[in-house]
Amino acid sequence: MIIARVPTALIKRFATLNKYGPAICTASGIGLMLTAIGLGISETPSALDILQDEGIESFDDAKHDLKTAITCIARAYWPMALTAACGVTLIILAQTSNQKRISALLTSYALSEQQLKDFKAAVADKLKPNDLKACEAKAAQTNIGRDVPDESQIIQTGGGQDLFKDGPSGRYFYTSYDAVIHAETMANRILSNDTWISQSEIYDCLELPPTTVSDLLGFDIANGPLEFQITPCTSWKNTPCFLLDYRLKPMYSNRF
Repeated sequence: MIIARVPTALIKRFATLNKYGPAICTASGIGLMLTAIGLGISETPSALDILQDEGIESFDDAKHDLKTAITCIARAYWPMALTAACGVTLIILAQTSNQKRISALLTSYALSEQQLKDFKAAVADKLKPNDLKACEAKAAQTNIGRDVPDESQIIQTGGGQDLFKDGPSGRYFYTSYDAVIHAETMANRILSNDTWISQSEIYDCLELPPTTVSDLLGFDIANGPLEFQITPCTSWKNTPCFLLDYRLKPMYSNRF
């Protein structure tokens, strides 16, 4: 029984390392960079002693015998250089792992979204326009009723006191209907000028902070102008609440 449990334990251990790998690599990389700084400071007297032993006591001496000066400095600072190189490597590995993980999540999201679009199109062919609108309104109300945030979690934008929920991020925020329409106009201006607008830029127009993936998502001018979909609902407090979504879902961009 003990032998049979060993592979399972190893699998769980590797799964845990894979989950927290980027964070571990980032922390280790930062730690090694700080260590490299400490080594550089502590090895400076040794480097000066080595230079003096080789007869290099000034900058002019170093310029005349540059090869010897570089060799002496390398002898003193190689532990610092090696430590710094390892730290940079770990940080790059962490970022690469994060990028792959985000790409995989976005690919899965795109496939799920396409299946949902196909299902929605098939259902729309069987329903009357009023029935379809009623279904969309009910789905929006279900989205609003799915979670009840604390008042401290609701973002204050300064645009007003109408309660909105952002569909892509699921965050609640206070603003006004007019402020949202103005944000749509500003976003379309950016989209028209740059042919691309990121989700972060849209959030900036709405006075919302970005999310961890909003820089990687956005809209292309080739798909037409940006259109907000604002669905009136009722909040958990029996007060008006609006679900803010988009006619087209944001797509992943590989330009970054």
